[in-house]
Amino acid sequence: GCSSSKPVSVKVNKAAVAEAGNPDSVCNGSSITIGTNTGSFNYSWQPAKNLSDPNSAVTTLIPSGYTKDTIVKYFLTADAGAGCSAIDSVSIKIKKSPVVTINPVKPEICSGNSITVTEQGADNYQWSPYQYINTNTGNKVIITPPASTNYQVTGSFINGCTNTLSFIATVRPDAIAAFTPDVYTSCAPYNLKDIIQVASHPEANTNY
Repeated sequence: GCSSSKPVSVKVNKAAVAEAGNPDSVCNGSSITIGTNTGSFNYSWQPAKNLSDPNSAVTTLIPSGYTKDTIVKYFLTADAGAGCSAIDSVSIKIKKSPVVTINPVKPEICSGNSITVTEQGADNYQWSPYQYINTNTGNKVIITPPASTNYQVTGSFINGCTNTLSFIATVRPDAIAAFTPDVYTSCAPYNLKDIIQVASHPEANTNY
């Protein structure tokens, strides 16, 4: 038998490796890193929503819009070319975060007075600073600051997620009404508008 041979070059691509990482959890609105790959492949994440870079081996997930605890599975595809690819997945539990609100929205009081502030949107609350407040926990507090004070209230859920709201409790100084002169003697009739002078308090905290 007759025979012949010819050399043929065959390119063998290295096997693709996809490593999406280990299951984890993150609060809605916070961030977490997913993916542990280091190889030089072409990468693609699905779903791509809320990912900083869906075509990177390692990417940052910043979930938003979740109003209840939700488990989302992310798939990472690593492509080495020539039809060589690998897929891995990771499950991330996205936990709802509190949205803290207060009533009244902009607390204002006169000097020496107090005001009740009610909070909602969380399971537990922590207040700071503790000065001039009847309690630093609970969803209803009474504050009596001697001057305008910046307060923070942090609301938390039992799932560990928190949210902090900052606001200013504004203290208005007492209004002062004064008449000049204190004693006025004249023959009637006379116009009070001609003899009464209004002395306005600083910050214009007055109505006459």
